[in-house]
Amino acid sequence: MGGVRPTAVIDTGVRSDLGYRDPATNINRTLVVVRKPALRLAHLERALLYRGEEVFCGFVDEQRVRGNIARAIERMGRETVLRTYIEGWYRWAEQCAYQFIHRLPQTSPSTSNVAIDGQLIDFGGSRALPCWRAYIPGAGLAPFGTEMAEVIRFLHSGGRDVLRRIAVDDDPSALSTFVERECLRRYSLMLVRQFLRLVGFRSVAIDDWMSSPSRSAELRNAVNSLLEKCQSRHSYEMDWPADEMEWILPRFWDPIPPPALKLLREICDTLGCKGEPLVVRSRIRTRSRPMLNYNALGKDIYAALKAPAAAGDYGREFRQFVAKATTSNRRDSWSEPALATPVGFISAGHQSFAMFRDPAGVLEAHPECSSEGLPRKPSPPKRVLELSSNELVLEGAEVLNIEAAELSL
Repeated sequence: MGGVRPTAVIDTGVRSDLGYRDPATNINRTLVVVRKPALRLAHLERALLYRGEEVFCGFVDEQRVRGNIARAIERMGRETVLRTYIEGWYRWAEQCAYQFIHRLPQTSPSTSNVAIDGQLIDFGGSRALPCWRAYIPGAGLAPFGTEMAEVIRFLHSGGRDVLRRIAVDDDPSALSTFVERECLRRYSLMLVRQFLRLVGFRSVAIDDWMSSPSRSAELRNAVNSLLEKCQSRHSYEMDWPADEMEWILPRFWDPIPPPALKLLREICDTLGCKGEPLVVRSRIRTRSRPMLNYNALGKDIYAALKAPAAAGDYGREFRQFVAKATTSNRRDSWSEPALATPVGFISAGHQSFAMFRDPAGVLEAHPECSSEGLPRKPSPPKRVLELSSNELVLEGAEVLNIEAAELSL
């Protein structure tokens, strides 16, 4: 589901010593991020804190919430507003499960940081983590892996009040309990689905297995058992360790897997779908992202900002930096051809491609992002006629300049 897309980043010219600072100057550049407008879950809630000297802050905030909900109901209808609001919680729960399995925590889960359609808005101290250990991102913040507990806490505070205001004919306590149970169910199922994707399975096969209650329960219990063991250790150290401690999932398909993976491996061996594409997909998807780390990425960003300053072309140089950072951290794709083997990702001509090699050895480019940078559903693959370090030639004589590539040919 991703996040609400930024449309611009504006350098305000203000410099301070707060936040992440340029290692060379120890000064922080203050920027403004411009995003497309999005309705947040918090826009329908009463504020938790008031900042202002007015005596009637609470009254003004009550009027704000009443007005927001009334306008939404007037435009969309009460049933549509209620359904949209509840589905927003479901999508947020699924987002939390995806973040956890892929080790990409938002670190600041709140109704202010998620849109009503489940897309994330603010990322705060987001970073890739080395493993599933219960990392503590900072003082007063919940450990990695407990995001779902935070979601439920918000649901039972501000969320219940919103449900009371929208569903005037229902018991808000009973309704919030129902929503809570469904959130937990979807979170649990998404954990299993994303674990199976990590180890290389295709969504079509996963859908088939998850439709069986007995198979789904067996997988869920085994995944929960593994994650519980991984979460038994806590850590305040967020920097990337040299040895990628405890990240054993890349060894899932080894002839003799690590003991902690033995039960899940035995279950997955009974599912079929074995073969080279499965193992290669697993190898790509379980690769870590050590450079998608707060400190490392901050240094790279400052270095990238300085480089085009000398050349006088901020736009082209920085776009190329973003393309390289994005492509090098891609691990999964929309496209999932059954027999083709994945080989990586390419960003070219302001488009992104998932690259595959079919059983005959022919290289294919599967378009996954439009020239405007907007995600799109899988479209027919294009045969690669020529591939060099700086140029991608596709069937139909389409020639694209390569901005970034992450390939294992």
